[in-house]
Amino acid sequence: AKLTSLLMGASEDDDDWDADGAGLQQLQALLMQITAQRQKKAAAQRAALLQDLSMRLADGQRTLETRLSARRKAARKAHEQAMTIARSTLIQRHSDLTAVVQQFHAQIGVLWEQVWDSVGVPTC
Repeated sequence: AKLTSLLMGASEDDDDWDADGAGLQQLQALLMQITAQRQKKAAAQRAALLQDLSMRLADGQRTLETRLSARRKAARKAHEQAMTIARSTLIQRHSDLTAVVQQFHAQIGVLWEQVWDSVGVPTC
C-alpha cells in the first residue's frame, strides 16, 4: 500500500517529484523494509520447519528404540526357551546313556561269569 501511494504520488507531469531525492529515499527505505519482512518471515518458516523436523526425528528415534527393545526382549526369550529345550534334551540323553552303560556293564558281568564258569573258576 505504501509503495502504491508513493508511486501514485508521482505523475508524469510532476517534474520536481524527486528533485531532492526524497522520493527515491522513501522508495529505497520501503523496499528495504519489505525485504527485511520477507527475510524475517522466511527465517521464521525455516525455524518452524526445523523444529517440526526435529520433533519428527525425536519421535522416530523413540519408535525405533521401542521396537529395538521389543526385539531384544523377544530374542532373549527365544534364547532362554532354546536353552531350556537344550538342557532338557541333554539331561534326557545323559539319562539314556547312563542306562545303556549300566546295561552294558551288567552284560559284561554276565559274560565274565560265563567265561569263569566255562574254565572252572568258582564265582561268588
